[in-house]
Amino acid sequence: MDDVKSIHEDSKVNDEFFDWLKDKYANDNVGEVKAKRGNKHNYLGMTLDYTTPCILKIDMTEYVKSMIEEFLEKVQGRNVTPWTENLFKVDANAKQLGQERKKTFHTFEMKGMFLCK
Repeated sequence: MDDVKSIHEDSKVNDEFFDWLKDKYANDNVGEVKAKRGNKHNYLGMTLDYTTPCILKIDMTEYVKSMIEEFLEKVQGRNVTPWTENLFKVDANAKQLGQERKKTFHTFEMKGMFLCK
């Protein structure tokens, strides 16, 4: 188990849940079970902001910035849309991607899908 998020209006319920997690999972194989409390959290690439009562703000700006920085090629320029006249054209003579580029493509495709969700 990793990255568990627990919210309850009564902080004692979260305390009891945290104690249960520590009893169940804190050992030599798993290590220390940690808790972070407060109104702003980084969770699975998202910044979850509960500072305004009854409103959750989700920000993934840092996630997108890290995608751009980690990409193998420099990402530059701006477009209103990803469409170009070549969007649906298939180049039968195009070279195959090497293993590293295939892995990178798949990784960033999945990161992009997560971002869209």
